[in-house]
Amino acid sequence: MVAIKNVFCFITAVTAAAIYQRSPETILTDITTIDTNVKALTTAVDNYNGGFFNLLTVSSTESTLETSIKNAAKDAADTSQLSSDDSNSILDEIHNLIPDIQEALNALVAKKPTFASAGVASTVESDLANLKQETDTFGKNLLAIFSSDVEPQLSADLSTIDDDFTNAQAAFSGGS
Repeated sequence: MVAIKNVFCFITAVTAAAIYQRSPETILTDITTIDTNVKALTTAVDNYNGGFFNLLTVSSTESTLETSIKNAAKDAADTSQLSSDDSNSILDEIHNLIPDIQEALNALVAKKPTFASAGVASTVESDLANLKQETDTFGKNLLAIFSSDVEPQLSADLSTIDDDFTNAQAAFSGGS
């Protein structure tokens, strides 16, 4: 009876582990979702013309993006070590994502005077910090599973993204 109980517990544990294991395809889907949300943020920022209540669209879009990055970070943490081919596929998607991130950050910086005149620049600055933190976590989790031959390229891309966030944050923390 004890042996059957142990076998049942083992099977349950193995099944649970398999359910929560993520695949490279999941990460690719996550990156596509992030890219869609980055583009939506760019559009929301471009359409922002001032006012606290009009910021709700930007804030809601930022929150959706932040959640998608958190989900991607969790999925990466729940993914086994990647092959070189899978790492390269994900790296290609990150290459495609970088210009969209840069466009979104540039849009935020360009609208800084509008955010400042509405008295919400500190909110945007806080959102930038949150996005950077979630992006850093996602990057760290990807580095942990990338194949060693592709890892240096990912590190370079993550450094580019980090620099872009740092520059945008500096623009917001500086004077008007």
